[in-house]
Amino acid sequence: MPQFDSTTFVSQVFWLLISWGILFIYLWKFLIPRMNAKLAEREGNVKKILAEAQQLNEQAEKMAKLYDQKLYEAKHSQKEKLKKVIEFIQQSRVGLESNLQTEADIALKKLSAELLQVEHNLYKDISAKLENSIVQLIEKKLSVKVEGDSEIAQLLEKEIIKVTAND
Repeated sequence: MPQFDSTTFVSQVFWLLISWGILFIYLWKFLIPRMNAKLAEREGNVKKILAEAQQLNEQAEKMAKLYDQKLYEAKHSQKEKLKKVIEFIQQSRVGLESNLQTEADIALKKLSAELLQVEHNLYKDISAKLENSIVQLIEKKLSVKVEGDSEIAQLLEKEIIKVTAND
């Protein structure tokens, strides 16, 4: 194998050092600065993105707090409105109950008055019919024409005396 020939070792080492030196200089002067610039640019981009993410995260937290606050206020407001509606309904119910009670009392009084009037009219009608029937009966039984209430009373007294005397 020619690479293990000891006479060529010096020349191989020489060219190895020259090639490695050129490669080192090329890396040191051109490639490494470009890589450092790209890494610095990437690091700057990452820092910029992280700063934006941090800022967006803070905005999201503020919005979440604002949302929670608005939600709490809305719930509280709804509870207050519900309480007001319930109070209004209760007050309306009390007012309606008192109005209904008043109207029921008035209707009851009217019905009582009408009932008394009907009862009075019925009493008059029954009294008149009963009086006519009694008068007709007396006229038939006694063969006497009756003209007024006082005559009826006198005739009834006479008949009662006769009946009691016979017993």
